[in-house]
Formats: sequence, C-alpha cells, structure tokens
Amino acid sequence: VAVSQLDLVFLGGFHGSAGAGAYAPVSGIADAIGAVFAILASYALPAMTAARTRGKDADLLDLTRWISRWGLVLCAPALGLMAAVPGPLLHLLFGNRSAGMVLPARILAMGVTIDVLLGFNTYTILALGLPRVLARNALVGLVVSVIACATLIPRLGAIGAAAATAIAILVANGLASSFLWHRAHLVPWDRPLALTAAAFAAGTGAAVLLSQLAADDLGRLAIAAFLGYSDARCLPFGRWRC
Repeated sequence: VAVSQLDLVFLGGFHGSAGAGAYAPVSGIADAIGAVFAILASYALPAMTAARTRGKDADLLDLTRWISRWGLVLCAPALGLMAAVPGPLLHLLFGNRSAGMVLPARILAMGVTIDVLLGFNTYTILALGLPRVLARNALVGLVVSVIACATLIPRLGAIGAAAATAIAILVANGLASSFLWHRAHLVPWDRPLALTAAAFAAGTGAAVLLSQLAADDLGRLAIAAFLGYSDARCLPFGRWRC
C-alpha cells in the first residue's frame, strides 16, 4: 500500500496537483487489479499454511504455482486492456483528464503483472513461518521505492512514477522468489506457469496489433476484451486449450 501511494505523493510534490490528478486514475486502476490478487491470496493462504504444517512442501509449491496461474487468469482481461489499449480505456472512463497517461498505464500494467506472477511467493514465505524475511523484503522494497521516486519523478513525471512503482514491486517480489530458490531450496516456478506468462504476453501483443484495425475507442476495447477473455479461458492450463 505504501509503495502504491508513494508515487502519487512524490508526483504531487514535484509536479503539483495537476500532474498527480492526471496520474491518480491510472494508479487507481492498477490498485483495483491488485485488490483481486489480494482477495485470491487471502483465500489461498489457509490452505498453504496447512500444507506447511503437515510438512508437505511439495503441496505448498503446487498451491503456489496453481494460484499464480489463476491469479493471472482472473486479472488477465483487465491487465490486457490496461496494457494493450490504455488510451481508449482511460478516455472512456475519465475523458481527457488522463490524456498522456498511455505509457504510465502500460508500465503500471507490467508492474501489476509481475506482482500477480511472483507475489504469491511472498505468501509462501508467510506460510513457512518466516515473518522476519517478509519484513526485510518489505523494508527493502520501500527504500527502493523512495529512491526511485526521488530520482525518476522530478525528471520524468508520471512515467517516472509508474516506473518507480514497477521497480519497487520487482525488487520486493524478486527478493521473495530468490529466497525461496536459494535459501529455502524451493523452486517457485514451473513450466505451466512459464507458458501461462508467455500466453498472456502473446495475447496482449496480438491485442495491441489487432486493436489498430478498429476505427473507434469502443471497437479497440472490444477487440482487446475478446482477446483477454480468450486468454482467461486458456491460461489456467499453461497452454492453449480453447
């Protein structure tokens, strides 16, 4: 929560209320998508903790990978719209108030995607009963966020704000993944999860290209939404199975 709000605070401080006001709706969409991830995490955490209590680390890993795939499935349609057609999406929702926020929206979509794919590794550490590791990772992520905001936002404005948030998310989740891999000797990724991420990237890329065929905003959103829905049906299996 602190990381998601720091960019707005720094952006308002360096570029005034106008800059923060234009960026806030984009940040709000990213926060809303992240809230879906948090709901799924709260649903899965008891089962993950139970698997660890029974000493079944294999079950814990299976849950982590399965939930990571389904987290992307649930968020794929919204993330696809945000990454592929942010201009029409923001124009439809907020009019011209968020003009110029296309690149920040895509950067934030990338950050949320990283959070969905790797964020459950943090909950795996929690299920392992290692709160100090979580606290350390959170503190490092917060420090990186402050440094990135102070460095990037004065020069790049909203683009810097989005990049600072994405960097902080990558650092915090990367630390969690690295800990599981190198210290806990648990590999939190598998082939289906990698294929799921690749399928999402391919679907988003297709949406970017095909949406250009439409003449208006609604047409572009419809194409991207259809591709996002198709992704959501295929992604849980880690491969195309439509």
